[in-house]
Amino acid sequence: MNPKLNASVTHSGQPPHLPAARLPDLDMDLNSPAILGMMDFSNEQPLRVSLRIGAETARQLFEASHACSMLVENADGDLQGVLSRADVFDSKALSLASRSRQAFSELEVGELMTPLARIGRIGLRETCQASLGEVLATMEALGERLLLVMGGQQDPETVCGLFSTERLSRLLHRDVTSSWRAGSFADLEQRLVPVDLE
Repeated sequence: MNPKLNASVTHSGQPPHLPAARLPDLDMDLNSPAILGMMDFSNEQPLRVSLRIGAETARQLFEASHACSMLVENADGDLQGVLSRADVFDSKALSLASRSRQAFSELEVGELMTPLARIGRIGLRETCQASLGEVLATMEALGERLLLVMGGQQDPETVCGLFSTERLSRLLHRDVTSSWRAGSFADLEQRLVPVDLE
């Protein structure tokens, strides 16, 4: 069963004008309350896109909005995953295009996103009691760049927010993943920067 989105999150389609993503104007550190670093869907409308839109369109939406992530839906409007800025701007997209022998412009968001089944989850209650440092430690332990916050509207299966390492890096004014250890060979491979030996 897929988690439900907080009812306050409405699908507005692709808006003609995207407001810049606004982050809290607070001086935060690892001891700050985690709830301040969460993208709270009751206060901040996430961008929502279809699985079928192209990677280039997603890239343009990110550039226009300055958002850190987008929620990805199927044709019925059901949440399928999360697309982060890194998914379309980092080497992952180009690597996937190369492996599948497609041009970047031929890739769809559904091929680049992180599916729901691969995103860790934390309860809203736990979020309210945690610090940003504790949330980051959880994300590192799970090897996750994303963490769904569950429990909106008193329903444990409702997604009410999202943590992303990109958002937390912006809020803390430093790369929060730079000191993470690789937890598996796949993690190590993803973190290594390719070197051109020619």
